[in-house]
Amino acid sequence: APVPSSAPAPCPMTLNPDALTALLRQSAGSPWYDDATQAFGPLSPQAAGWLNERGSLTQRLRDAFGPVTVERLFEGARGAEAAAGLAEGRPVWERCVRLVAAGRPRIAARTCIPGWGPDNPWCEVQQLGDRPLGELLFELGDIERGPLRFARLGADARAPHARRCVYRRAGAVLELTEVFLDGVWANGW
Repeated sequence: APVPSSAPAPCPMTLNPDALTALLRQSAGSPWYDDATQAFGPLSPQAAGWLNERGSLTQRLRDAFGPVTVERLFEGARGAEAAAGLAEGRPVWERCVRLVAAGRPRIAARTCIPGWGPDNPWCEVQQLGDRPLGELLFELGDIERGPLRFARLGADARAPHARRCVYRRAGAVLELTEVFLDGVWANGW
């Protein structure tokens, strides 16, 4: 498990969009675990429920907070360096967003699709606009969902909790990283 440090972690809710995007991108350098308690230690039942949610996290936000809006922080093609071990040497489609509910950012998410091109099976992602990715993922019937992995994005005990999952469609990979922002803790954590 990560070793707590005395330096406070930045509060993800107060980060400007560029800093939040950088936090999402640096998540590749964090140690990832197969079990949430390996990454975070003992969890309340509420926290474990959110972190291990196998249904739509967007729907769970709606159920807890009401309407959810998407704030796009970055969206577009990037060089192969953005793939962080997924498919080195191939272009990547990246989408970084913040999900806002009840007037507060609740989740930050990064979608990374290596091997981006016009024939990529995940081409619908490019057309999402302000629609949550979760809506598309749970509409598609031809995807394979990998196991959830968990990380604390920083060494400080207050660093944000994150989870990651790899989805496959017709052999193509979509990696989704979701970071739980401070606003989720206030409602049932």
